[in-house]
Amino acid sequence: MCDSLKLIVTSLYLIPSAAFLTSQFLSYRRERDSTICNSLTRSQFAVPLLDRLFTQPIFQSTHLAGQKGMPSKPMVMQMLGRLRRAGILRVVREGSGRRAQVLALAELVNLSEGRKII
Repeated sequence: MCDSLKLIVTSLYLIPSAAFLTSQFLSYRRERDSTICNSLTRSQFAVPLLDRLFTQPIFQSTHLAGQKGMPSKPMVMQMLGRLRRAGILRVVREGSGRRAQVLALAELVNLSEGRKII
């Protein structure tokens, strides 16, 4: 975990306004990920996809396809693959047969839990 992230997580317990600092960090993180996501996917759906990931950071890959505002299933899978190869998403469980792959926005999950989980 980077030093600035440790400082923010530690400040949750020490400073009454730490929730404000954490929300500031998440806003910064979302903006940074949005820029990276746009450059990786080159898609108009990059920001809506990232919004979904911040809403539900652990998800089955097939659940994104078919939702309102999302592109076709092949395009969603292509964008998720690019984000996974870039290290933004991590595989929690590989897909097998009819069972979908489970992915996670690991940095957000770890920040929320206050420790490394994924």
